[in-house]
Amino acid sequence: MLFTSPNAAMASKTANQLARQVADELMNIENKKAALTLQKLEHDFPDYALLGFMKIAPLWAKAESTYDKDIRLQSLHKVLELLTQNIQTAQFEIDKHPHHQDWQLSLGMSQAFLGLVYMRLGEWLNAYHAGREGRDVLRIAVKNHPEIEDAYFVLGFYEYYTGNVPFYLAWLTWLVDLSGDKELGLKYIHRAIKHAPIFSPEASRLLLVQTYTNQGNACQRKELAHDMAKRYPKNEQFPWLEKQLSNICPTDIVHAKGGIL
Repeated sequence: MLFTSPNAAMASKTANQLARQVADELMNIENKKAALTLQKLEHDFPDYALLGFMKIAPLWAKAESTYDKDIRLQSLHKVLELLTQNIQTAQFEIDKHPHHQDWQLSLGMSQAFLGLVYMRLGEWLNAYHAGREGRDVLRIAVKNHPEIEDAYFVLGFYEYYTGNVPFYLAWLTWLVDLSGDKELGLKYIHRAIKHAPIFSPEASRLLLVQTYTNQGNACQRKELAHDMAKRYPKNEQFPWLEKQLSNICPTDIVHAKGGIL
C-alpha cells in the first residue's frame, strides 16, 4: 500500500493485520465476522493495495464450499469481475510506481487467481494466459523483493502443480512455458506457511488437501492438521484430516517448540 504519513509503517502493519483477520475468520467458518472485518479494512484503509484482492475472499470461500451449482457459478462470476477490476487498478498503480512491491503482489495474485477461476469455469486458454501472467509478475516481485512472503503461497502451488505433470507430457508443459519444479513448490509452500503474514492459513489448508501425502510426510502433516484444528475449532475439515492422517501416521506426535514444519 502507499502511505505517505509519518505513521506509514504502522498503518501498513495494521492493514495487514486486518487482512489476516479476514483470512482467519473465513478459515474458522465465521463468514459474517469476516465480512464485517473486510468492511473495516475498506473503511480504514481504502488505499490498501491488497484490498481489491481481499474482497474476493468471502466469495471464493463460498464458491469452494457449496455443492449448489448455481450458487457456485454466481460466486465465481462475481470473483471474476472483482479480479478483473483489481488487475486494472493494480496495473494503473504500477505504472505510477513501477517498483512498489504491494501492488506487484496484488497484481500477481489477482492474475493467478483469475487463471484459477477460468479453470473452474472450463475456460482453459484464458486460464493459461492469466496464470502465466500472474506467475511472471510474482517471480519478478520475489526476485526484487524476496521478503514478500505471501507471494510464495501462489508461486509454491504453481510450481507444485506444473511440476507434477506426468513425464510423458512434460514436453508439452515446456513447450507452452508451464513447466514447474515440484520440490521447489513444496519449499515455497512451507515458507508461506511459516512466514506469510496474510495467507499462511490457506497455504496450510491447501498443503493438507491438495498435495500428495505419503508415509514420509504423513506425521508432519498430521501435526499440521492438529495445529489447524486447535486454531480453527469451527472448521470440521481439520479434525477429519487429522483422523485420516492418523491411519498413515498412528504414533503420537510430540509438538516441538518453534513450529511444525
